[in-house]
Amino acid sequence: MCNCSVGGEGMSGQKVAYLGPSGLHCQQALVNYRPEDQHIAYPSISAVFAAVSEEKVDFGFVPIENVINGRVAQTLDNLRQYAGRLMIVGAVIGPVQDGKGGTRADDKTRFILLGRQSPEPCGRDVTSLVIYPQRDRVKLLHDMLSVISVKHNLNMTDIDRRPDQKGLSIFYIDIEGHMADPNVRACIEDLAESLSDTEVITLGSYPYLPFNEPLIKTIGIIGGTGEMGRFFVPFFTRLGYTVLVAGRHTPLSHADCARQADAVIVNVPIEHTEDVIRSIGPVMHAGQLLVDNAGVKSRPITTMLASTDPAVEILSIHTMFGAGVESLRGQNIISVPTDRSGPMAQEFEDILYKYGAHITRATPDEHDMYVTFTQGLEHMDGVAKLATVLELAGDPANLESFSTPNSRRATEIYERIHAGDSHLYATMLRENPHILKTLEAYLRNLTEMVSDLKHGSTKVFEEKMSTNAARLKKE
Repeated sequence: MCNCSVGGEGMSGQKVAYLGPSGLHCQQALVNYRPEDQHIAYPSISAVFAAVSEEKVDFGFVPIENVINGRVAQTLDNLRQYAGRLMIVGAVIGPVQDGKGGTRADDKTRFILLGRQSPEPCGRDVTSLVIYPQRDRVKLLHDMLSVISVKHNLNMTDIDRRPDQKGLSIFYIDIEGHMADPNVRACIEDLAESLSDTEVITLGSYPYLPFNEPLIKTIGIIGGTGEMGRFFVPFFTRLGYTVLVAGRHTPLSHADCARQADAVIVNVPIEHTEDVIRSIGPVMHAGQLLVDNAGVKSRPITTMLASTDPAVEILSIHTMFGAGVESLRGQNIISVPTDRSGPMAQEFEDILYKYGAHITRATPDEHDMYVTFTQGLEHMDGVAKLATVLELAGDPANLESFSTPNSRRATEIYERIHAGDSHLYATMLRENPHILKTLEAYLRNLTEMVSDLKHGSTKVFEEKMSTNAARLKKE
């Protein structure tokens, strides 16, 4: 996902100090990471740091974290000691193969590359910090995390605590983003200003490298030039994914987009969704994920399952918001898994969840039924209300002096509805197999109250309102 080069990576002749002795997993990882460099073994982690600081070598290479044993204390201590002179400029994951036998197959170590100059941002970076309070106090950790996660809305990928010799805590924190990013830089400044008697030290910014290699690196968005495409393209791009965009007028065809991407999102108008799926399904293969983002679910899911190889993973989502939102935080997304939703589908859903979306899982029928209330009925009712106002009262502004708090809220709702896409809303009504049942129930309830009122009675209205209120109180 990141294609950053560090310090002339790949150039022969650069000297890299590593934790010896030779032949063990540190050297093996370095050979795989920078095969063209000159590798020099040093007897300790401290010696590697000193060699880089004294410019005896160009870079240093040391372990910082192991899946089984956790963080490497000597590396953390030296990072703090050499802060300002050296920084983390890269990282790599290597399996532990020390030739002693009995090593767990899933044992992995993260190694870091030490240098003297920060690499350029690559779009999927992490910045490592040390936060070292000189005095303990109540809510200290809360205040630290509030600055990072609440004020600056940054995600922490790691946090580790080590005691010092006085029993105080030294916190090592990794946050997503590069220190060249204005928000990351502002966060670091706010930490230093808001945490009294506290050292805030930057250890470096470099490409983020999780222990588990992501399955999804390239995301294709068919309909990427449309409304929701204008949200998803920059969203995934900012996260460091390679994003392919295919639309009606793009150089990249739908089929080529589907061939090249790890995950393909079909984000086109509902009436075209199934045709697009049928056209791209045959070119997709094992190791890919197909996702639709349509407002109805039953038919598109059936079409995805029928049009693709059984080895292609299938997931359906529905973003319950428009392209005008600034972020996913607090937004509802319905996830409809299928029998062919596997690890790629889970990884895709996890991306949305990680960045603040509220994920609700549903079956196709559950989705299509419930959206008849939150979308279909709302849209139909809003259009009918405004049509009635325009027919009988003329300009809605005539009612402003007569409005109540409830009527003003209702006005805001139908104004928002009428600012939407009438063709999209109409298609969602037409394509949803459950909408008529919902609208007929609504019409029946309304007709019963109106019919009773025609006979001079409000009994039905009062009974329904009282029953509704009692049900709301129970729930």
